[in-house]
Amino acid sequence: ENLNLKFLGAKQLYNGDMYYTTFSQDDVEKSNIITNSITYEILREKMGFISTSYEKNNSSFLIMNYKVGDKTYQGRDGREYSQCIEKRFISIDGVYGIEMPDDIGKYLFEKDGVLFFEKDSVSCYCLDKSKLSDKIKVVYNNKILAFDEAPVIEEGRTLVSMRFLFEQMGADVDWNNTTQTAVVENADERVEFSINKTQAKVNNELKTMDVPARLINSKTMIPLRFLSEELGYNVEWDQDTRTVIISD
Repeated sequence: ENLNLKFLGAKQLYNGDMYYTTFSQDDVEKSNIITNSITYEILREKMGFISTSYEKNNSSFLIMNYKVGDKTYQGRDGREYSQCIEKRFISIDGVYGIEMPDDIGKYLFEKDGVLFFEKDSVSCYCLDKSKLSDKIKVVYNNKILAFDEAPVIEEGRTLVSMRFLFEQMGADVDWNNTTQTAVVENADERVEFSINKTQAKVNNELKTMDVPARLINSKTMIPLRFLSEELGYNVEWDQDTRTVIISD
């Protein structure tokens, strides 16, 4: 089944077997994505996406390149030049995906749910397409928050990366690495919690979370509904699109 997935604000939309365009940084920040016929602006924690291609040969996915840094090389004139270092990122929903090896080649074909990419003249990279299935989306005030670490479900509760979420909410976050304790303040609300502990202190009153905060790949992941609601936000869950919707 082909996804209804297009990027807006590009020089051209998909038309044929391959779609490719290059975005400036301003274009990326303003670009929208259409998923399930609903338009949202994407706000990425990891910025620097510089190009996008959409392959449609027996598959539906995006190949996105993003800038991760610069390397310096010496030109023939003796001067030093800076060159962008790119990483390739494979995605179905345009928000989350998998970073691919530096030496991956072009997409070849799909067979039995596995995507094949050229590595060299005698070998291929194989990617199980199920790993590209849609992740949980978090929408805050009509913007998709594209976290570096995708949200996870634990005991029926959604955990998301703490700092990026609260920065968008305008809240102040203070993290104590020694005690692994975070303090979040927003207006007159103050929430304090620790990694792997279910008790949180809300305006100096002890409350119990269904699941504790976790450290996942060095990211502090927090139970979204509890902390958002304690800070005065509305939180809804759309089961059909697996989307958490947060509003002021």
